[in-house]
Amino acid sequence: MGEIPSEGGSEKIAEALKRGWTMLNEVCPRCGSLIFRTDGETLCVVCGDRFILVKTDQEAVEEEARLRLSNIREILISKVEEIASEVPSAIGHDQISPKVLLMNEILDAIKKLDLIISKRERSS
Repeated sequence: MGEIPSEGGSEKIAEALKRGWTMLNEVCPRCGSLIFRTDGETLCVVCGDRFILVKTDQEAVEEEARLRLSNIREILISKVEEIASEVPSAIGHDQISPKVLLMNEILDAIKKLDLIISKRERSS
């Protein structure tokens, strides 16, 4: 088993148990405390790290790929928001058009990523 959690850690564990969270037979690699599951999320209540538990190396590879695609998607969404925030201050077609075109290209990339993510989820 891992290290014995600090007093604050013990309080956090007790609170998680009171809330009905499920204590797992896995330990946090950072603090050694037991990991909990709640609402489909797996986390260490002591240090706050979140985890995705897998059974095989293949599942780990697939989950890493899914996370990378998801991170790329989030970056693209933030870029669309960034460009969209510039549109109100743009003056005239010459300044607006390139921004709108770039947003459309990024949105197309997001759609393609969504298709890839969806296909991966269906095949697993």
